[in-house]
Amino acid sequence: MFSLLFGVGLVAALAPMLTGGCTQCDEFLECTTKPGLRYVECGSKQHEFNDGVSLDDEDTAWDYCFCNSSRLQCENGSSLRMCNYMTYDGSVAALFNDGTYAELTSAVAGCLEYDGCAVEIARCNYGGWYLNCARGDERVYISGAGQIFKDEKNAVDTCVARGPGGFACEPIIDDCEDLDSCALSKACSEFCSSPACFNNKNAADCIADPACRWTPQ
Repeated sequence: MFSLLFGVGLVAALAPMLTGGCTQCDEFLECTTKPGLRYVECGSKQHEFNDGVSLDDEDTAWDYCFCNSSRLQCENGSSLRMCNYMTYDGSVAALFNDGTYAELTSAVAGCLEYDGCAVEIARCNYGGWYLNCARGDERVYISGAGQIFKDEKNAVDTCVARGPGGFACEPIIDDCEDLDSCALSKACSEFCSSPACFNNKNAADCIADPACRWTPQ
């Protein structure tokens, strides 16, 4: 078993470890269930993940890679699993407990009785994501694992892989005026112009800053 590896050269680093005993291995797939998770398929019976998990069944491997394990409980008593295939074909889906599929954002909005939801990836890395759901002025943020938060920074924290070095805090907007308030961002609080994300000295501060992303180098 080996731990998740991050940063430039991840695929090159993993290839000898995962393909040593394989033949005709496919390209690595970047998963969305947790940032940094990837897997390679070698034939129809060998699916190797970079967190040490090895699965024989392709459907199980795809679930592990793209669908959260815990069900989101709906207001009407049903439940669903969230599946995000954006790193594969750009699609997102919800799988209800009765076996039916639906488009993810509208399904989750209906499930929780919100007006609408959107997939957020701008502040995430390595396939991480979360949902931003609104009902009037009220908002909730749902992690890819199905956790519900009132504070967006907590959702962002679940979609960022920190990694052992080789990261920097970089802007995701060109102008601080794109924010609702410059005071919301440490990178924008001094001068409401271009974000100074280097003012965030650690991963936690960068992750909490809506103008910035903790970015692999």
